[in-house]
Amino acid sequence: RQKASDDSNAITKQAALLMAWSALERISAIKYSLKANSERRIATLGKDQAFVRALASTERKLGQSHPFRPIQDTRSTRKRSQRVFLFSKPDEAIDYLYQVRNNITHRGKGGYEADLPVIVAALDVLVLTIENLLGNNK
Repeated sequence: RQKASDDSNAITKQAALLMAWSALERISAIKYSLKANSERRIATLGKDQAFVRALASTERKLGQSHPFRPIQDTRSTRKRSQRVFLFSKPDEAIDYLYQVRNNITHRGKGGYEADLPVIVAALDVLVLTIENLLGNNK
């Protein structure tokens, strides 16, 4: 995580975020179901008390200040397809992070400068949350 945060290469940051997301998806597959689709597992994770506690611990480490802004589902231009990140709403927070992942994956790795703060913050949240979920918090 530290290397990716320090690296100025947008592709490196996006790749690190996708790797962290893959780890979270693996955790959710093992914890809930290898057969359920990823969207269902991620929705379940957003309500899981271990995730809620992990996200709260992440919030204590990072604070409320973050560069997250409303983001759009790239498949739709409708207002209701916007995602907002709030630590206080874990199910919406995981949905937001999933949307960041989807936008990177499906839009391509163009290295949009305006997205870099969101990508780095999402990476920080994901890595700290995974560490908390696995009990590796220090």
